[in-house]
Amino acid sequence: MNSWNIEKIETRDEGNFAIVNGTSVTNDTIEKLTAGEQILVDSDRQSFVYILEDDNGFAHLRFQKNVWNKIQELRLTDQPVYVEFAGSGKVSRLELTNFKEEMNTLIDNIRGNSNYGDEMVRAVEEVFVS
Repeated sequence: MNSWNIEKIETRDEGNFAIVNGTSVTNDTIEKLTAGEQILVDSDRQSFVYILEDDNGFAHLRFQKNVWNKIQELRLTDQPVYVEFAGSGKVSRLELTNFKEEMNTLIDNIRGNSNYGDEMVRAVEEVFVS
Protein backbone atom coordinates (compact mmCIF):
# COMPACT_ATOMS: atom_id res chain seq x y z
CA MET A 1 0.00 0.00 0.00
CA ASN A 2 1.31 3.43 -0.93
CA SER A 3 1.32 6.22 1.63
CA TRP A 4 2.46 9.79 1.02
CA ASN A 5 2.93 12.73 3.37
CA ILE A 6 1.59 16.05 2.18
CA GLU A 7 4.52 18.45 2.40
CA LYS A 8 2.61 21.66 1.82
CA ILE A 9 -0.66 23.03 0.50
CA GLU A 10 -0.66 25.80 -2.11
CA THR A 11 -3.60 28.01 -3.01
CA ARG A 12 -3.82 28.91 -6.70
CA ASP A 13 -6.47 30.48 -8.87
CA GLU A 14 -7.87 27.07 -9.87
CA GLY A 15 -7.92 25.52 -6.39
CA ASN A 16 -5.93 24.27 -3.40
CA PHE A 17 -3.13 21.80 -4.08
CA ALA A 18 -1.76 19.31 -1.56
CA ILE A 19 1.78 18.69 -2.78
CA VAL A 20 3.64 15.38 -2.83
CA ASN A 21 7.21 16.00 -4.07
CA GLY A 22 9.86 13.60 -5.26
CA THR A 23 7.65 10.55 -5.44
CA SER A 24 9.19 7.47 -7.01
CA VAL A 25 5.77 6.13 -7.95
CA THR A 26 5.17 5.85 -11.69
CA ASN A 27 2.72 8.04 -13.55
CA ASP A 28 0.83 4.87 -14.48
CA THR A 29 0.26 4.09 -10.78
CA ILE A 30 -0.81 7.65 -10.03
CA GLU A 31 -3.23 7.73 -12.97
CA LYS A 32 -5.02 4.61 -11.64
CA LEU A 33 -5.80 6.31 -8.32
CA THR A 34 -9.29 7.54 -7.57
CA ALA A 35 -10.58 9.62 -4.70
CA GLY A 36 -11.94 7.50 -1.86
CA GLU A 37 -13.98 10.42 -0.49
CA GLN A 38 -13.14 9.41 3.07
CA ILE A 39 -10.74 10.73 5.72
CA LEU A 40 -9.57 8.73 8.72
CA VAL A 41 -7.82 9.95 11.86
CA ASP A 42 -4.43 8.68 13.03
CA SER A 43 -4.33 10.00 16.59
CA ASP A 44 -0.94 8.45 17.35
CA ARG A 45 0.70 10.39 14.50
CA GLN A 46 -1.63 13.36 14.83
CA SER A 47 -2.63 13.26 11.20
CA PHE A 48 -5.64 13.08 8.95
CA VAL A 49 -5.49 10.35 6.31
CA TYR A 50 -7.32 10.79 3.01
CA ILE A 51 -8.07 7.45 1.36
CA LEU A 52 -7.29 6.88 -2.30
CA GLU A 53 -8.34 3.75 -4.17
CA ASP A 54 -6.79 1.77 -7.01
CA ASP A 55 -7.08 -1.70 -8.55
CA ASN A 56 -5.05 -3.23 -5.72
CA GLY A 57 -6.80 -1.64 -2.76
CA PHE A 58 -6.05 1.58 -0.97
CA ALA A 59 -3.41 4.29 -0.74
CA HIS A 60 -3.08 7.05 1.87
CA LEU A 61 -2.41 10.77 1.84
CA ARG A 62 -1.24 11.90 5.29
CA PHE A 63 -2.01 15.45 6.37
CA GLN A 64 0.17 16.05 9.43
CA LYS A 65 0.18 19.05 11.77
CA ASN A 66 2.57 21.04 9.58
CA VAL A 67 -0.28 21.66 7.06
CA TRP A 68 -3.24 21.98 9.43
CA ASN A 69 -3.21 25.80 9.43
CA LYS A 70 -3.56 25.74 5.65
CA ILE A 71 -6.39 23.20 5.91
CA GLN A 72 -8.17 25.59 8.28
CA GLU A 73 -7.81 28.36 5.67
CA LEU A 74 -9.06 26.24 2.76
CA ARG A 75 -12.06 25.02 4.76
CA LEU A 76 -13.36 28.58 4.50
CA THR A 77 -13.13 28.75 0.70
CA ASP A 78 -15.25 27.40 -2.14
CA GLN A 79 -12.22 26.17 -4.09
CA PRO A 80 -11.71 22.46 -4.74
CA VAL A 81 -8.83 20.51 -3.17
CA TYR A 82 -6.42 18.45 -5.29
CA VAL A 83 -3.38 16.30 -4.64
CA GLU A 84 -0.48 17.06 -6.94
CA PHE A 85 2.28 14.51 -7.46
CA ALA A 86 5.49 16.11 -8.70
CA GLY A 87 8.93 14.73 -9.46
CA SER A 88 7.91 11.62 -11.38
CA GLY A 89 8.57 13.00 -14.85
CA LYS A 90 5.38 15.03 -15.03
CA VAL A 91 2.87 16.57 -12.69
CA SER A 92 -0.29 14.54 -12.03
CA ARG A 93 -3.35 15.89 -10.26
CA LEU A 94 -6.39 14.30 -8.69
CA GLU A 95 -9.31 16.10 -7.06
CA LEU A 96 -9.86 15.06 -3.45
CA THR A 97 -13.63 14.99 -3.59
CA ASN A 98 -15.54 15.37 -0.33
CA PHE A 99 -12.35 16.63 1.40
CA LYS A 100 -13.86 19.67 3.13
CA GLU A 101 -17.05 17.88 4.15
CA GLU A 102 -15.07 15.02 5.70
CA MET A 103 -12.70 17.41 7.48
CA ASN A 104 -15.59 19.44 8.89
CA THR A 105 -17.31 16.30 10.18
CA LEU A 106 -14.12 14.94 11.76
CA ILE A 107 -13.19 18.22 13.40
CA ASP A 108 -16.67 18.49 14.90
CA ASN A 109 -16.40 14.90 16.18
CA ILE A 110 -12.91 15.32 17.63
CA ARG A 111 -13.55 18.49 19.63
CA GLY A 112 -13.93 17.51 23.27
CA ASN A 113 -13.98 13.77 22.44
CA SER A 114 -11.35 11.93 24.48
CA ASN A 115 -11.81 8.82 22.31
CA TYR A 116 -9.28 10.42 19.95
CA GLY A 117 -6.75 10.89 22.75
CA ASP A 118 -6.08 14.05 24.73
CA GLU A 119 -3.13 15.15 22.57
CA MET A 120 -5.10 14.87 19.32
CA VAL A 121 -8.08 16.71 20.82
CA ARG A 122 -5.84 19.50 22.10
CA ALA A 123 -4.00 19.80 18.75
CA VAL A 124 -7.25 19.96 16.78
CA GLU A 125 -8.80 22.50 19.15
CA GLU A 126 -5.71 24.74 18.86
CA VAL A 127 -5.77 24.91 15.07
CA PHE A 128 -9.34 24.45 13.90
CA VAL A 129 -11.94 27.03 14.77
CA SER A 130 -15.56 27.12 13.65
